[in-house]
Amino acid sequence: MCLISDYNEIISVQVILQPSSKIVINGESLITSNNIVGYAPPPDAYALAKNIFISLFFEVGPLVGISFSITAKDSVFRKIFNVSFQKDYKGGIQCVKNDKSQSKKLPLDHLPDELIEVIQSITCTESLDFGPAEYF
Repeated sequence: MCLISDYNEIISVQVILQPSSKIVINGESLITSNNIVGYAPPPDAYALAKNIFISLFFEVGPLVGISFSITAKDSVFRKIFNVSFQKDYKGGIQCVKNDKSQSKKLPLDHLPDELIEVIQSITCTESLDFGPAEYF
């Protein structure tokens, strides 16, 4: 693992919106056409989150299903989330919190309350397990 030390490096993570039903989404959640309605976020959640992240100097990707991406320089993430990032051997990233614990999930406690209400989690994207060997 290698700690990212370039404050200008571009980082991108996925924001998972809180479902209207408050169902907890985890790695075991099976979302199908039969239950997709229960996982849908409130209609205005994306617009609210997008506007707040833009005001915090993030680029915001389009809503795809229940999530969207946010992208910014490492320095913006450090300032807003109070974390640093570490690369794994495949080029994926995880956040390193002040207590030196590592996680794929970013802490939400430094975000505005109105944003925390519409977000379930913010996660680092897993690195790909396929592709040309020179990327590993």
